[in-house]
Amino acid sequence: MGKRGISAIVATVLIILVTVAAVTILWAAVIPMVSDALVFSDLEGRVSVLSSGGYTFYDADKDVASVQVKRDVDEGVMNNMRIIFEFSGNSVSSVVPAPNSGGTKVYSFDLGGRGVPSRVSVAPIFVVGEREKVGVITSGVDILSGVSDVVVHGYYLGEDYPVGTDVFSMGSLINSDSWIVGTGSVSGYSANGAASENEREMGIGPYGNSVLLWKAIPDSVSGADGGWNGGGISIDSTKSYRSTVWIKKTGSNGGSTYFGCHGSSTNNLNGVANTNPYFWAGDLPMLDRWYLLVGYIHGSGDSSTTSYGGIYDGVTGEKVISMTDYKNKPGATTQVHRTYLYYDTTITDRQYFWSPTFVEVSDFDLPYGIF
Repeated sequence: MGKRGISAIVATVLIILVTVAAVTILWAAVIPMVSDALVFSDLEGRVSVLSSGGYTFYDADKDVASVQVKRDVDEGVMNNMRIIFEFSGNSVSSVVPAPNSGGTKVYSFDLGGRGVPSRVSVAPIFVVGEREKVGVITSGVDILSGVSDVVVHGYYLGEDYPVGTDVFSMGSLINSDSWIVGTGSVSGYSANGAASENEREMGIGPYGNSVLLWKAIPDSVSGADGGWNGGGISIDSTKSYRSTVWIKKTGSNGGSTYFGCHGSSTNNLNGVANTNPYFWAGDLPMLDRWYLLVGYIHGSGDSSTTSYGGIYDGVTGEKVISMTDYKNKPGATTQVHRTYLYYDTTITDRQYFWSPTFVEVSDFDLPYGIF
């Protein structure tokens, strides 16, 4: 009888010990899960696809998608994010570095023959300690095709742009706000040539609407005949920039059109200094037709020797002339936007300029994002 009583007590104690051990093991597993859920739920941070700047689009010719993403100002740790493309019920995604807090970044993707994506979305990836967790999708945009209000090809994401919108000016470090009807120089733009050779007037721009144009009016003397030096653009020499301007020439092919950057801040792509750098100089392919000139200045540490710049036909959107890229000199703090008409002695010729821009870009922007 005594032995049976001791066995019952031992059995009870064993059951209690097993129960306590099980609860301890379960609690050890549950606490981190609950803790993670609480910690991650407290994280703040949102990333959004931007569709109004012209940098988010699908290029059917190259089968490449470009996506512009903005990150809200936050104090969380977000090193990466996930970008998701949807194709007729299926999806593909890619993890990419997130913009800095409050920053915006453009990403390009080779979709590899998957066809036209129907939607693009983005989700933040939060970091706690040494672990990451993908958050919920915070933004998404449907792809629209057949956008006719902008001189582009391919498919653009988001809403249509109003007629006359310059989709290349988003984030530009220069603009033409200082332009007024009149002659000579204006704030930020030092006239090339005499005041009488530089006139601003209302006219029809590349989108077919009435805009303020800068007009070069050559005299009979071979020399500077209009255009500007746009100076004082503050830069970080380690970053890359895109410089653009729309130009149309009428009359004859007298003289030459020039488009360049700063002679004191610029190296060739091989690192050799260039004191008179021009992305391009010459005659545009056709008279009385708008062309978009796009030049790139790479970051000082970029080892690439590939030029991506070019001249784009304002009617077809095709790249019709390749141009020369440059790179910033190490430590350079300013750049220049300069474009001219030179050596034209035909006094009835005219050259028109519109919408100069100078935009910081990432390496992903360099091959794409123009049309």
